[in-house]
Amino acid sequence: MESFREDEASKVVNYEEMIKGGENNEVEFKESLRFGYENGEVSKRVEHMVAKAVSAFMNTEGGTLFIGVQDDGKILGLEKDYATFTHKNKDDFVLQLAQVINKYIGKQFHHYANVKVVPIGGQDVCAVSVSKSNKPVYLKNGDVREFYIRATASSQPMNIEESNGYIEAHFS
Repeated sequence: MESFREDEASKVVNYEEMIKGGENNEVEFKESLRFGYENGEVSKRVEHMVAKAVSAFMNTEGGTLFIGVQDDGKILGLEKDYATFTHKNKDDFVLQLAQVINKYIGKQFHHYANVKVVPIGGQDVCAVSVSKSNKPVYLKNGDVREFYIRATASSQPMNIEESNGYIEAHFS
């Protein structure tokens, strides 16, 4: 099992202030890792959206993904995700996040993600600090490979022509 990068020289980060600042090119919120709030079930689509945000950060300048936070900054916590796991705890959550990255991005990119589960507003929230990759990161979507970047506070897809030019300029 691949492990996430541990930040040994951990700097003090005020995650609550980052969340209050809202989404931008360096901050993204996702309600859940895998729990679909629209139908109350585990959702591969939700997992794919988390992986898409991580890959977009890796392809741009990095950033922080908060899981357990609504788009408006309201803290939902991770309890709905925890309930979908065997042991119903944060260890299972972190293992599932690793599996999502393996499946959609690739094991070789784990060291670009530093994962912490932190208490905010009485709830557990996952903060994924993502570093810029030194090579392009493609998101797997079935048999298709997709390329995303962060722009205008969201994960934006690029077609082949756009991504070729971006990769040449950004990763050379």
